[in-house]
Amino acid sequence: MKIVKFITGMRFFGLIPVIRLAIAACILFIKGGIDLINLLVELVAEIKNTGTKGVIIVGFVETVHLFLIGTILFLTSLDFYQLFFQALPLPDWLKMNNI
Repeated sequence: MKIVKFITGMRFFGLIPVIRLAIAACILFIKGGIDLINLLVELVAEIKNTGTKGVIIVGFVETVHLFLIGTILFLTSLDFYQLFFQALPLPDWLKMNNI
């Protein structure tokens, strides 16, 4: 009987990656927002310099990349929670039913 309780309690270790993925997603969203603001300030300050176009384009691509990775981490966090704990009221295209 102790083994059953132990195994049942072990499922809550699944919350660790769920919480960490959600925190990582939030950090990436915040970092992406700060980078976007800094990039827009740089764009306004350097609007007359024609040599900085490549730097600005690379900055925008890196910022979009941060938001995309953050979105993937957040969706993975939701799907892990739904897969291992309980169903969430999500749209059909966002639900994960099996691995």
